[in-house]
Amino acid sequence: MGGGRSPGGLVRDHPHPHPAGPARGRDLRRAALQLALEAAVRSGGDTDTVAAIAGALLGARWGCSAIPLAWQHKVHGWPSNTGADLVRLAALTARGRVRRRRRLAVRAAPSHPASSGHAFCAAHPEGPGVILGNLALTTHDGPAPVDAVVSLCRIGSHPILTRTDVEHVRVWLVDKPGANNNLHYVLDQAAREVLRLRRSGKRVLPHCVTGRSRTPAIAALYSHLAYGIAPLTALREVHRTLDGYWTLPNHPDMLRAVFELAGEQPPKKMPRPRRRARWRSLIPGPVADNSNSTTRAWPPRSMSRGPRPCGGAARSHRPLLPRTRPTRVRPCPLRE
Repeated sequence: MGGGRSPGGLVRDHPHPHPAGPARGRDLRRAALQLALEAAVRSGGDTDTVAAIAGALLGARWGCSAIPLAWQHKVHGWPSNTGADLVRLAALTARGRVRRRRRLAVRAAPSHPASSGHAFCAAHPEGPGVILGNLALTTHDGPAPVDAVVSLCRIGSHPILTRTDVEHVRVWLVDKPGANNNLHYVLDQAAREVLRLRRSGKRVLPHCVTGRSRTPAIAALYSHLAYGIAPLTALREVHRTLDGYWTLPNHPDMLRAVFELAGEQPPKKMPRPRRRARWRSLIPGPVADNSNSTTRAWPPRSMSRGPRPCGGAARSHRPLLPRTRPTRVRPCPLRE
C-alpha cells in the first residue's frame, strides 16, 4: 500500500465542488473521512485490520452518506455481501431491535409506501436521456427503456427492474429537514453520478419516493453540471416538466443547497415547511403546455395517471393522494 500517491490521492480521484460560503466548510469536513482512512491504511502493518477498524470508527463519526459513491459501489463483505447488504447490516447493528415503523430502512425488499402514488415518468427538460420518476415506477414488471437507476430513497438491497439489465446506484438522502448530516456532499455526489452515467451513454432514471422533492433537486443540479444552467432557471424548467407539482420548497435546506452548490446565494425569502405539503401544489399558476416532454410511452397506461384539471388557477392538477381537507396555496420565490 505504500509509495506513489499522497494521502490526498483518493480525494482527487473523486472530486466534488468547492462552493463559497457555509457549503465550503461542510464540504471540507466531509473530506476528512477519505483523508483519515487513506492515512490509516498507508501507515503500514496489517492493512486489512487497520482499514476495518478505521472504517468502522470513521463511519460512526461521519455516517454512510460521507462515503463516496464510487467507494460504496466497490466495497463488499464476506462471503458475498454487497455494499447495500453492508449498509443494511450496519443499520441493524446501530439500531438493535428495529421497531415496526423503522423496518423499511433495513428490509431487503421494502414495501412501497402509499405516498409513492401511481407510477409516472417525465423526461428531463434538457434531454430524454434522463427520465425523472418515482418509487412506484421501479415495480414495473417488464423491459424498461433505461440502463441505470439512481435511487434517492430507501429501496432495500434486492434488485429492481429485474427484467432489464440496469446499473443500480443507491444514495442515502432523507427528505426530512435536518436529517442529512452531509446534505451538500450527497446532493453533489448524486448529481455527478447521473452525469457520469450519461457521459457513458446510459439512459438514467433518478427517482425518490414521490419524485417531487429529492428528484427535482438532483435534476436541477444535473442541469447546472452538464449544461451550465443557472440554478434558478434549472429549477423553473424542472418545475414545468413536473407540470407544476412538486414539494421541493417544503425542504428549504435541500433547496438552499442547490443554489450553494452552484456557487450562488439562495433567495432571501425561502418557503417555510408546513404539514400536508405532500398534497399541495406549491407554485400557483396555470400548467404550462409541456406535453411533448412529459408524455412517455413508458410506464404503460395501466401504471400511470397523468395530470388532470382540478379547477381554479391556483392548483396545477389533482395531487397523487386525495386531500383530507382544503388547503391554501402559498407563493414560492421560484415563481416566474
